Amino acid sequence: MATEFITEPARKVPVLKSVDILVVGGSQSGVAAAVSAKRANTDASVMLVEQNGFLGGQAVGCMVVHWEFREFTNNAGQVIARGIGKEMIKRIVDKGHSDPLFKEWLDGKGPPFKGVPDGRASNDVPLEVEDIKLVLAEMCEEAGVDVLLHARAVNVLPPEKKSGLPAPRGVFVETIGGRYAIKARIIIDCTANADVSFWMGEAKVPKTQVMSMQAYAWIGGVDLEKFVNEGVFGKCGGMASYPKDHQQMLDHVHQGKTILTRGFASIIDKACEAEPDLVEQYNKTGASPIINFYVKTVRTKQVECGGETKYIGTFAIEGPSYKWPQTDPLVVSKAEMAQLKAVAAQARIHAYIPGWNLSFLDRTVAAIGFRQTRIPNGVYKLTKDDVLKHKSFEDVVGRHTGHDVGRSTPGGEFGYDIPYRCLVAEKIDGLLFGARSVSVESDDADEHLTALNSHRGISSTMIVGQASGVAAALCIKRGVEPRALDVKALQAELRRQDVVLDKPAGN
Repeated sequence: MATEFITEPARKVPVLKSVDILVVGGSQSGVAAAVSAKRANTDASVMLVEQNGFLGGQAVGCMVVHWEFREFTNNAGQVIARGIGKEMIKRIVDKGHSDPLFKEWLDGKGPPFKGVPDGRASNDVPLEVEDIKLVLAEMCEEAGVDVLLHARAVNVLPPEKKSGLPAPRGVFVETIGGRYAIKARIIIDCTANADVSFWMGEAKVPKTQVMSMQAYAWIGGVDLEKFVNEGVFGKCGGMASYPKDHQQMLDHVHQGKTILTRGFASIIDKACEAEPDLVEQYNKTGASPIINFYVKTVRTKQVECGGETKYIGTFAIEGPSYKWPQTDPLVVSKAEMAQLKAVAAQARIHAYIPGWNLSFLDRTVAAIGFRQTRIPNGVYKLTKDDVLKHKSFEDVVGRHTGHDVGRSTPGGEFGYDIPYRCLVAEKIDGLLFGARSVSVESDDADEHLTALNSHRGISSTMIVGQASGVAAALCIKRGVEPRALDVKALQAELRRQDVVLDKPAGN
């Protein structure tokens, strides 16, 4: 990238705060880390810094509201995870605005759900985005976590080496009031991009760009009954993804539950024949070609119109994706600008689907969603075999089903252990990993980046967030570095916080 360099003048930076534990990044994983740390050690001071003006990270800013309870209780009914992630979901659902399927799951009615043709749990069930923001803020406030918003961490403090390895002991942040330093004994990196390891020279950018960055969009004003009857089960090339049964899908419409569909290649062809400029407009953005549509409901409203009940839906659509480098600021900025034009074209194409003729673009993302950025260097690197062969570890700190990977692998939903060692930096002290970027094998070992792809779901980030938070709290209490922490003590506290560490019966 850069070929010319300028030396930044030295300056004195005021210390804003000194804390025991500093969580960098305020997504659901950062909140899980901060709140769990405070619960494990109420005497520890915990601060969370977030670059946005809200908590929730990509779940809120990128509208990734389809959290997967399938990854907590799989479709065989086996319990894979609980902990603070399930608690968050319950609190969000209790606000009363999320998909009723969540309530049925929380009430123990499934999965698998009884008395219906398709008893599976969907992999994409929507929570209300505003309730996500509210609950995460409430949980931090109740736990006594100090939250600093509009604060972007930009570098580590000059590392110390008293413990034998370099330890950053805090970060510099840029705020609306200028640059400050925040000192901390333990840092938990929940940036999702391994920023802290990167600043310390201990993070790798894969050479192979396996996963795309992508922008969701929400389209409202869809006549759901017409869409199901004529679009999904008509002759438009639509395929029912969940539920697969026609009547059950209509029941979901009437009950305000999620529906997922794929396909509609013929609709894309029809739209492009009617408006040839759509293809040109979309292709100019550089986005991956549209092969088919994947749409899933976000909200359903019941409307009375002329004595007739209509069910009007808002859908999340798979927006434009770009298999471009996601750590290059110029490339990312180009994608951000391009995706707005691509979404506008997609919205026009979607309007040709039956029931979508009066649809409108309801919402676009605050930022494009990243899937593959940097991989931090940890004591252990989670591997493809660990995921696909349901590996067990003595230092297990949580279990996960494998996001996309687990859906297509026989027995994949049975899950695998997440070892504590993949949350601990190999060559840095005072640092733990959370969020999407934990230590996994790179594309040198697995060109498909299976472990990275497996771990990038919402539930896995909450699982490792809770584990890193509890670990940090115990490190403060015992006066040790993360690598020296007694794993048995960590596991005991995680169990006390309702984390599942044992395999379910049967495989």
